[in-house]
Amino acid sequence: MKPVTPLRAGLLVLVAAALLLAFIGFARKGALSARGGGEEVDAWFKDATGIGKRSRVQVAVIPAGEVRR
Repeated sequence: MKPVTPLRAGLLVLVAAALLLAFIGFARKGALSARGGGEEVDAWFKDATGIGKRSRVQVAVIPAGEVRR
């Protein structure tokens, strides 16, 4: 088996960097989230002080949506 040449190693690094940047762009657009295709959930609280419209909802520190009303 031939040793990896610097050219092959450089190409591998460039391909890996391109894939990483493509994935980051894909994830930032929200393609991995359920936006638009999600479901609405109702919740009732005894005291909802400080919760207003458009407040973020998180589950285990992962963004899950926002308060609509």
